[in-house]
Amino acid sequence: YFRKLNGHTSCINALTWSRNGRWLASSGDDKCVLIWDFHPVDVLSSPFIFHGPRANVLSLAFTASCNTLLSGDVNGTVLQYDVSRMPRTPPLGAERLARGDFAQGEDEGIIRGITSHPRTDYLCLTASEQGRVILHDTRVPQNCRGVGILTLNAVVTGVQFHPVLDHLFVISDERGRCSLRDIRTAFTNGSSSNPEPPGLVNYVTKVAKSGQSTLSNPEAASIVFDSTGTKLAVTMQHFLPTIYTVWDEWPLAICSGSDHPSVSTDTYETQASPSWSGRSYVNACTIKHGSFWSPDFQTECYYGAGSDDFLGYVWKVPNEAVNCRKEVSFSDWGTELHNQTLGMSLSLTPPRIFLTCLTVASTQGHKSIVNTVLFHPLEPYVVTAGVERYAVLHSPFQSTVACGKLKKTEASVRKPLDNTSHRALARETPDAGRIAGIDDDDLSVIRFFDNLILSEGMPDVFDTRRWSGSDSDSDPKEDSSSGEADS
Repeated sequence: YFRKLNGHTSCINALTWSRNGRWLASSGDDKCVLIWDFHPVDVLSSPFIFHGPRANVLSLAFTASCNTLLSGDVNGTVLQYDVSRMPRTPPLGAERLARGDFAQGEDEGIIRGITSHPRTDYLCLTASEQGRVILHDTRVPQNCRGVGILTLNAVVTGVQFHPVLDHLFVISDERGRCSLRDIRTAFTNGSSSNPEPPGLVNYVTKVAKSGQSTLSNPEAASIVFDSTGTKLAVTMQHFLPTIYTVWDEWPLAICSGSDHPSVSTDTYETQASPSWSGRSYVNACTIKHGSFWSPDFQTECYYGAGSDDFLGYVWKVPNEAVNCRKEVSFSDWGTELHNQTLGMSLSLTPPRIFLTCLTVASTQGHKSIVNTVLFHPLEPYVVTAGVERYAVLHSPFQSTVACGKLKKTEASVRKPLDNTSHRALARETPDAGRIAGIDDDDLSVIRFFDNLILSEGMPDVFDTRRWSGSDSDSDPKEDSSSGEADS
């Protein structure tokens, strides 16, 4: 079952829950931060609206006390919002509630990730496309709040504090490198000239496929821990989300979409471009974010992430997945037994680790790309958002305490159209968008991303990100994936 959460006027780039599960925050290209209160009987009343960002917001994080929300935008500015001072009911309509207080500005790069310390409200980390991870302390004057700097020779795409061991954090970058680091040794005191310190664990992200003479190092688009800090997931561009246990450099499993059950399609399918070959997990056009959920925090858990095929995917990660890994020697890797098999490797000739593919399900309700799948920390809710102006709340139950009665999820999922098909359909059926459930204000955005999807297709990461033996390699095709849309 599902229901739309309306309030934004443009695509949604970031979602986050407060740790107590009361607040859901969202942000996007409309330069606003919206907060929904899940304590009332009906969460669908107007959200709280915070103004202050002067550019698109890509990242959000609540502090440990849930009293403050942090945002990071493409201008490199971090703002903090005092959630504790919000009125009991949100303002009517789009009235401005408050501006964000200035926390830290001009990071000199797009902020791709922000994370708050799990125990204190005054420490946070930001990751920027300038190649820097900055440790901020809001207790000190604004002009020197960056008390520690870690400089990498690549765009930093994600950062998160460990939820339990508060001196640890993970980072990811565009070169595919992901590492676990210690806050006590990772940073310099404001200087960016020192060499990059090694990570405690450097996760293996280079992909091998039988029949290929080279490896691939897909860009790590985002990284996230589960709530216990025992697992983490890396969402990769042009590849599949990959699951790790925190203290093991080798992956636990990959999240495939190839065994997804077929779904019915509406009348749009008959107009779809022939180049749209089928429905499967794809991450090529926008920045994707995922999250974990576990029913009891001990046995299996679930991981969800958005996809370019208008679905949110959810994979089951059983504890016994580690027993399904298999080491395959380099000489055996090219045999028919492992034809077209995916694995991971440290370099070109050492053994490959063959990984299991996880069972997959999906969430529906969107008419275009899904950027984020976010599980509620306590209740059976999932929220998804993407290039449309609304988020979608999902639940396995039709009636819930906070959300009232939900609608039955539609079984049909549309397929993308090229410009010619869009124009032809509009001539034949002027109300085609409305009939297909697409809001008028979303039509132009959906047309743009339909064409982007059809032009990108389902790229092979071995074409877009080849790796032939060195992180300094500059294969011409390695840079061909740099045109990602910041949505």
